Amino acid sequence: MNSSTKKLIDFICSQSFNDEVIDMDCNECCERLTCIAEKVAEGAKLADIMPSLEEHFRCWPDSREEFDALVAVIRAERNGIIQNE
Repeated sequence: MNSSTKKLIDFICSQSFNDEVIDMDCNECCERLTCIAEKVAEGAKLADIMPSLEEHFRCWPDSREEFDALVAVIRAERNGIIQNE
């Protein structure tokens, strides 16, 4: 089995059957995601705040990467490393 086929099979097998996770849309939840990111930046665990979002991120690593970037920016702003414009 080649690498691309294995990645596709792994992706399909790791998908959630939870309707809440399937129906999630990051664009529609932008404001809510920002509030959650602020709590994570303060030290809260995402799995405690919103387990369904944690599950969504396991299925969609690109969404996880963007969320982690948002958390990093919030932390940098709070620590004075960058300024909020």
